[in-house]
Amino acid sequence: MRISLTEDWSSEQGKSVKYSMKSNNCEVRTTAPPPSSGAEKIIGLVGDLPAMPHIAAQVVQKLANPDSTPQEIHELISKDQSLAARVLKMANSPLYGASRGVSSIKEAVIFMGFDTIGSLIMTSVMKDMTATAGKSGKSLWEHSICCAVGARHIGRNLGYQRVEEIFLAALMHDIGKSVLFLQIPDIMGQVVSSVNGGKSFPEAERELLGFAHMEAGRLLAQNWQFPLAMVDAVANHHEPDCAATAGELTHIVSIANILCHKLSIGLTKRPEIDPFELQSAKELGVSDKLISETLIIINNASFNKKPNVN
Repeated sequence: MRISLTEDWSSEQGKSVKYSMKSNNCEVRTTAPPPSSGAEKIIGLVGDLPAMPHIAAQVVQKLANPDSTPQEIHELISKDQSLAARVLKMANSPLYGASRGVSSIKEAVIFMGFDTIGSLIMTSVMKDMTATAGKSGKSLWEHSICCAVGARHIGRNLGYQRVEEIFLAALMHDIGKSVLFLQIPDIMGQVVSSVNGGKSFPEAERELLGFAHMEAGRLLAQNWQFPLAMVDAVANHHEPDCAATAGELTHIVSIANILCHKLSIGLTKRPEIDPFELQSAKELGVSDKLISETLIIINNASFNKKPNVN
């Protein structure tokens, strides 16, 4: 079953807009909340969606303001010592590959830049969310971070200008799944059983819930005021041709997501996938060489590296 989204919505600026793109029998809009019936169905089942941590939300808003200064960002992050410690730890991890040791938040902001600091903040938020998602949390986190690393590599090699946007979109692509595991773990356990039996996550979720994690993710991404391009990627990473505003970004996230499935990283394990026959890769002109490189990079970022990838 597909939830049909057919209403007019209002944009962030308050102007009436309707973005839609029909492809392969899909109709997707990403610039405003889902219709009330869809939102009510999700909230009715899982309860109120979680809010972004207060300081993290303030930092993200500050980072989006071109008039913000490094000092302001430093002072704001420093108000949450737990967040500050996690940001510093990640800034010095191989994941971000800082060219020099980063010993303070102020240094991190100055030397790594606003975009990378934004990635660090959201990585911390996502890690915390998956940590509270029960026994599936570790798999969700590993899949999210490996997908982000893989997508960033693909984006860089394709000449995508906003590489950190790719990293964040891929990191957060399954945020709806994390929320569902957090709020309704027993039902999501049944979903996993169906997935292990051969069904896709969206198929199993729609049978048991009446909606899929992409719809829940889109709603949360909009509530957290993600950029429209990221909302598009969260909403359409399983059907990138349906992306209304960020087609290239969504295709890149989709490729990295499927490569993680190929390597059995996360809750979906599809080793039978031919990674060199991905439609999204053909759409973007991704070479077999880049696919092979990305598989190796994703494998190296995983918690249990496989000896032979190609």
